[in-house]
Amino acid sequence: MKEISKTIYIRLLEGPETWVPVPAISQGDDIFEIKENQYLDLEEDISSIWEFFPGDVVQCIKRDGKLIASELVKATFPNRKVYQLVFLIVRSLGEITPNQLQEYRDEIKCLCFDSSIVQRQHPVVKNWIYKYCGT
Repeated sequence: MKEISKTIYIRLLEGPETWVPVPAISQGDDIFEIKENQYLDLEEDISSIWEFFPGDVVQCIKRDGKLIASELVKATFPNRKVYQLVFLIVRSLGEITPNQLQEYRDEIKCLCFDSSIVQRQHPVVKNWIYKYCGT
C-alpha cells in the first residue's frame, strides 16, 4: 500500500488557541500518523503547549476544508502522558477535577518532581504544581 502524505492541523496553546499544519501519513478512515513537527521544541519552549506529537496516530475531523486532529488513537512519543497532562492543565487553566486526574497518578508525580520537564515553568502549570503538589 502506497503511503499517502497529507497536511493535518494540530492544536497549539500559546496564548490563543492556534492550529498548526504538520505532515502526516494516512492510515485510512481519517486516521493519520503525525510524521514531524518542525515547530516543536520541548527542551527550550515553555510557552508552546502541544496537543499531539510526532509518532502519534490521530483521528481527524474535517472542518472548513481542513483535516483537524481531534483524538489520540495511539502514541509512541516519550513521556506522552506527561505532556497530555500538561495540555489538560493549560487548556483548563488549572481547573481539573479529581475524576480527570485519576488516570494520571504516575504522571502527576513526574510533573511535580522532575525539573527536567521545561513546561513545568509555564505559568498555568507552575501555579497548578504549587496548588496540587505544594512545591
